[in-house]
Amino acid sequence: MKDEKRTNSRTVRPVLLLLLLLSIGVLLLALHGATYFWNGMTDAEREEATRCEAAAVQRLVLEIAEIHSSSPVADAIARYLRESVAPNYGGEWEHCVPFVRIVATDASDPSDVRAWGEFRVFNYRLEGDTFHFVSGGNHPGLLHLRETDGALSVGSFDPVLDGSEYTPSAKRIFGKHYKAWMALVADDKALEAARLQNLADYAAKNDLPAQFAKDYGWDPVSLPEPLPEPPAHPATP
Repeated sequence: MKDEKRTNSRTVRPVLLLLLLLSIGVLLLALHGATYFWNGMTDAEREEATRCEAAAVQRLVLEIAEIHSSSPVADAIARYLRESVAPNYGGEWEHCVPFVRIVATDASDPSDVRAWGEFRVFNYRLEGDTFHFVSGGNHPGLLHLRETDGALSVGSFDPVLDGSEYTPSAKRIFGKHYKAWMALVADDKALEAARLQNLADYAAKNDLPAQFAKDYGWDPVSLPEPLPEPPAHPATP
């Protein structure tokens, strides 16, 4: 009986070893195939593959930002931009339409709700059926909000700095969210489309006759159809 057990043991070990070697061989073959496929591509094909991957990431980030930007946190940020930031810009404007795109939030501490994102101020003057852009600017960074009596308000702002400190300060402020923010701001066409949609929704909500938007030095562009108002959400994130 002991001899039979030793024989079975000696038989099983080579089988397991063979299966392990086969598994390693299959893995190496798959890696080789992927490498061969990549190496077999032309430079143009590699660039297109990389571009498609980057575009997919950008679309995902934009979708996440869109979801984040319809929330009590976004409402509080928009109110802060209208009341505290917009008045710092000159010109004879009548309507401030903030543009809020949040890439990440942390609401684990109600006394310091943090929101990282791209925050922009657009001040307009309405002439007839056309919004004329008057003044505004971009304010990316980290906003600190606090909850008081069930309502959120902005307490402080860590902005991305200008000039040579732009990239270093952005990396420091956004941290692990830096790549998501970069993907967000890299898609100019998507951001412009979102700005016009935001403006159309603002006009509809406030019963304004606007049908066009005009930036200084550019021809007017038509506003899209307004989107249905989102359902009411609770006061806390």
